[in-house]
Amino acid sequence: MAETKKLLSAYAAVGTDTLKRDRTITRFKGRLDGPAAFFDLDELTATSGMEEGDVARLIASLNQLPMGGGQRLVIVREAQALPPEARDAIVTYLEDPNPEASLLLVADKLNARSKLYKAVSALGKGAIIRCNEPQKRDAASQVDRMAAELGLRLDPLAKNELIDRVGINPPLLSRALRTIREQHEDLSWVDADTIRALVDRNEAAAPWTVADAVISKDAEKALELIFESGEEGRIGYHVWITRYLKEALVAKELEREGYGEQRGTEILAERFGMRPQDRSPQNAWRHRQPWRASRRFSRNELVTLLNRALDVEDALKGSANEESELVRWICEICG
Repeated sequence: MAETKKLLSAYAAVGTDTLKRDRTITRFKGRLDGPAAFFDLDELTATSGMEEGDVARLIASLNQLPMGGGQRLVIVREAQALPPEARDAIVTYLEDPNPEASLLLVADKLNARSKLYKAVSALGKGAIIRCNEPQKRDAASQVDRMAAELGLRLDPLAKNELIDRVGINPPLLSRALRTIREQHEDLSWVDADTIRALVDRNEAAAPWTVADAVISKDAEKALELIFESGEEGRIGYHVWITRYLKEALVAKELEREGYGEQRGTEILAERFGMRPQDRSPQNAWRHRQPWRASRRFSRNELVTLLNRALDVEDALKGSANEESELVRWICEICG
């Protein structure tokens, strides 16, 4: 059996992705084995109120020799709360650390310019373990990895639906996928309908998702998204629906002047402030939408609906009937 690579004297798992942090802790604990593994692990949670005795016990724990054949592991959670004297003590310890022990600091954030961060980082490549929340663009690939661990595969629409309902918070995504697995042990392929049936909405629907449904005249979907989202986002829904109606009206006018979709797209994009990178081939669907929407409405309909948008805006800014006004307007658009 190949010899397991020895741990560095210290690591810092930094970031607010609690799922990744928990997996990091589990992975480090997995390095402990043998009958004495229990005695070679020490875990504590830092607080700003740590006293001199608490700091001394931490350093003493790091200097203790392992009882098993491997390394001793000391985990400090909430390390961002360590008081200055505790940080200084760890920095001093790392100048001559116990070669048979490894420290794992777990923190929401650590100042990269601090002595503690620099002391850990200097120990070697991989000493800083980044546990940052994923970006929106990375969420789909993370869902794929989580689903694969559970023996599931999600089609593209299902992934979008899951992220739209839950957001990009990894623990919430993981919990939703585990719920699906627990309720359907034999399931392997997950579609959007399954997500809608089994996953509750934790976040308000994205305003462009509602606007897409409205401009496509899918009132049922639009109203379902709004009611599931509660009172959040109504102003955003109004803004995006109004924008889509304006785009459709401009597209109709350009078409009347002889500009087809191919020639008029650039003019439309410039008119609505799209940056050059927004007009890339990958976003071509976004450019086609106004032209398709313009064919679903007459010019008079679009003008009337945009005039109605002013009444709806007034209602959203203070009327007791704000929801009924928004719903009535959406029904008029989709009718």
